[in-house]
Amino acid sequence: MICYRTLLPAWFALAILLLAVCVYWMSSEPRDLGATSPAETVAVSREVVTPSPPVSPIAAGLVQARALAPEPLPMPLPEPLSPPRTIRTFELVAEYLQIEKVSERGDLARSIASMDDAESLREITTLFRKARHPAEREALIAALADTDFTKELDGKLALLTTALSGHPRNVRDAALGVVAQIEDPRAVALIKKVALSDPDHEMREAAKALIVQP
Repeated sequence: MICYRTLLPAWFALAILLLAVCVYWMSSEPRDLGATSPAETVAVSREVVTPSPPVSPIAAGLVQARALAPEPLPMPLPEPLSPPRTIRTFELVAEYLQIEKVSERGDLARSIASMDDAESLREITTLFRKARHPAEREALIAALADTDFTKELDGKLALLTTALSGHPRNVRDAALGVVAQIEDPRAVALIKKVALSDPDHEMREAAKALIVQP
């Protein structure tokens, strides 16, 4: 009869051998990296998939139209404005001489005088001397009324002195009106000269009225 105590070491040896075989088998078997564990499979199956909202035909049409629309062309830059052209005195004089009717030259006479420099005064003086009609000379003298008397005053007084002597009354009257606007002792002397020596009584009286009494 076999005694259990005698077989006990054999059982232990067999158990150790089986354990060693299991350990070797588990360590030598390749693991599938792409396999999914049961826990991962359960987690994926529990994920809630949210369906995409349906796209309306109008929205789809707008998307397609935007895709097919050509890209907008760049707006052209505005061209820089060129500075206004400066009109020269000789151009005004040339236009003045082209006007046949003397009565229509007044506006251009004022335009020439408005340049208010030595050149424009020289042209006014030349035109005055060459003028044949008293109305034209009157217009040229009257054009000086809108100028700045702090500029070219000597030349203006010289032209006014010429206009106050030996010319028709309308020319002298226009010159007296311009002289009355000048605040200068020489202008006062001219007014006094008209008041004393002008051949027309009304001109003398008008000049006397302009003289400021001390």
